[in-house]
Amino acid sequence: MDSILIPAFRLQESMKELVVDPALHGGIQVSKITSNGAIRSRIISLSSDNLALFITHEKIKHPNASATSVAARLPVPMYTLSKGFSFSGSKRLTDQYTRHIDASDLDGWQTGVIGTIKLENARARNPKLSWDRLVHKTITIFHHGLQTVDFIVENDNHRNALIKAMEEIRKRYHANEQTIANDSLLLRYVWYDIDTDKDAKISEKEFLKLCDRINLQKSDLKKKFKDFLRSSNSTRKKLVYGECKALLQSIKSEMTVSMTEEIFSKIFGDDFKQGVSAKDLLKKFLKQAQGDGNASLGDAKRLIATFQTLEMDTVKKNNTADTLTDFDAFEEYLLSESNDAYDPRARESSPKLDKPISHYWINTSHNTYLTGDQLKSRSSVEAYVKSLMRGCKCLELDCWDGDEKTNKAVVYHGFTLTTKILFRDICLVVKSYIDANGGELPIILSLENHCSHPFQRVMAQDMEEIFGSLLFVPSEKEIGKNELPSPESLRGMILVKGKRPEQLDDIADDETTDAEIDGDDPYSDQYNGAPVEEIKKDPKKLPKIVQELARLTLFHGNKFKSFQQSKAQDPSHMHSFSETKVAKIIQKKNENSNLWRAYNVSHMSRTYPAGIRVDSSNYNPLLGWSLGCQLVALNFQTHDTNLMLNDGRFLQGGGCGYVPKPMSTMKARDFRASNRIVIKVLKGNCIPKPRGDANGEIVDPYITVELHDIDFNDGKEEVVISSETTPVISDNGFSPLWDSEEMTFEARHPDVAMFLFKVIDQDLGLDDHIASAAVPVSCLRRGYRSLQLRSPVDNSRTGPFMFASLLVHIDHDMEYLH
Repeated sequence: MDSILIPAFRLQESMKELVVDPALHGGIQVSKITSNGAIRSRIISLSSDNLALFITHEKIKHPNASATSVAARLPVPMYTLSKGFSFSGSKRLTDQYTRHIDASDLDGWQTGVIGTIKLENARARNPKLSWDRLVHKTITIFHHGLQTVDFIVENDNHRNALIKAMEEIRKRYHANEQTIANDSLLLRYVWYDIDTDKDAKISEKEFLKLCDRINLQKSDLKKKFKDFLRSSNSTRKKLVYGECKALLQSIKSEMTVSMTEEIFSKIFGDDFKQGVSAKDLLKKFLKQAQGDGNASLGDAKRLIATFQTLEMDTVKKNNTADTLTDFDAFEEYLLSESNDAYDPRARESSPKLDKPISHYWINTSHNTYLTGDQLKSRSSVEAYVKSLMRGCKCLELDCWDGDEKTNKAVVYHGFTLTTKILFRDICLVVKSYIDANGGELPIILSLENHCSHPFQRVMAQDMEEIFGSLLFVPSEKEIGKNELPSPESLRGMILVKGKRPEQLDDIADDETTDAEIDGDDPYSDQYNGAPVEEIKKDPKKLPKIVQELARLTLFHGNKFKSFQQSKAQDPSHMHSFSETKVAKIIQKKNENSNLWRAYNVSHMSRTYPAGIRVDSSNYNPLLGWSLGCQLVALNFQTHDTNLMLNDGRFLQGGGCGYVPKPMSTMKARDFRASNRIVIKVLKGNCIPKPRGDANGEIVDPYITVELHDIDFNDGKEEVVISSETTPVISDNGFSPLWDSEEMTFEARHPDVAMFLFKVIDQDLGLDDHIASAAVPVSCLRRGYRSLQLRSPVDNSRTGPFMFASLLVHIDHDMEYLH
């Protein structure tokens, strides 16, 4: 079929070549797990174009139907736990009720483990079922930013075929997406939802609905539709895909043409429309405009070749091997991930990880088991799964005595109404993750241990049984070494952080530090709500560690007295500090900050939110990073600015969870210098509705640019934040044009400082945060660059967030640090 009739032609042709088990196209029988744990019979089918999975009550009668044409007719429940009663036609409910999973919505999957709230509910609701057998039949599919759909697939062949198909679909989609324009991918993503009568054409009514879906509103859209049909000399009253794409392209060009020409003219001169040679592209664009002094003529020619292969549907390419003439493709490149402001040398390359583990920042979570606040929210193994998928490498487990008949420890926030989960279940999902991601860098289990001896022995047995040879058991020789092992030497291993000796007076530092005992916080985070006075009166509450568990422990937490004393201890001895304690230490003596940095060269430090943060809010992680602390723990269930900074930091190294600490965090710091950075927000592209919803008002976006930094004020180091905001663009998320005033920032600690770009929708009530991009200053590239936008809820770039970006201009005089 002619490519003009098919959305994202190259992608669809590639997907047609995919060989899958025919049973998937016909539909396989599964048992779907509902949100409340009920088990329902369903059919999973793969669409004829291999671009989507959909879930139906019966087998599809027309096997050539697209996924969305079938899924759109599925019934919507009249009642849901989260929404209560609702009309079945409710657009919002229709959006949230999973009918099908498009290839671009597929985040990943997990098999053979109880790893979600739905599966936990199913096991509790159906205790008579043989879950030891059924667990090996489960598949959890993560979609739309780590939402889940869970199944039991009894047929082993069907289960394996489904997993194999998803692997190939995801691989092929991401291999093709880089060669197709984002607005073409977006149009494919919404096309079948909009083409309601499935005739491969778009009527005027459907075109207006499409414009609403992609956040484009203009008063003359109806007129433009009619004029386009008239100019095409067609008797049809509908547009085929290619015509629809051409119309949208012309509308987009009208909105941004003056800026585009201004950029090209500024880079290449007034005669740019005659074509740009590879030599000029190298000199004027790569070297001068983009500041890439290492670029070569070969790089320029390869860039032109990239423009030639880019699928844009409506653009006829006249480029030669040495000349650029296709300026629409050049603009698409400017907005693409290939031109990301986040330096790909830092983001994609695997760092050399052969230094001691104390030389790295490590992606760390706090109270990992919680799905909400610290007092009454649910604990779930799903929180561990999502943290691991987000790149977390240090997980916290608050361990308490459970059922005395089995001596199985439970994990929850003690002395609160939070629910309990089994310690063993957490170990199983961690093992499942490692099995599915071979060669991962070491995962640290941070044990806050309140268990009695019998339960501790079972914990040790569970870890040794489940992890086997993957559990790192340090020898006395390794514990007494002058330096800690490297992440590379521990690849694929599980490390334990906790306590080794049975010393009553060596109070478990893990969440009971001087700050709490001194009364800075009304409740000790270690004892999860137990008043400090109660702990002092009853020393039996202090944990004593049995040898079976102690011998598995690499990192031994002990009480902090001074950095001089602590530095003399074995490197495997470490401290944990609440954010309150951090502030107290650096305020007490000016030299403490530098003493702490020196300590963190050879030893480990963990920081965590104060116990008074019962809402699970987060503190800013920059101060901990600046002090050289490796384990700066945040509440991953709270999607706030501080977690976004953490996400941006750990995009480095391919999201491996380990980032080499810069030298400035391992020695005395001088804050006298500053670095000037000038940012100009130019335009946006394919910005979705809040939460990626399909329905809702057309967005009125504006951009907030924040610089989070460390400065030296009033004798102490502290986080400083500066912020600038663009004007609001009304009724346009498809291609909003800001061309803002220059925003000037001063970075005092560029090794640690970070920019956070937020796309916000102005509303009558509370403004909605649509998307964001967090970039370390040390990874910020100069020139005309794109910012690849992510969901603020889960940091994902799937579904509608996959196509969203900003174009900015960045000027600074810093050398690349990566």
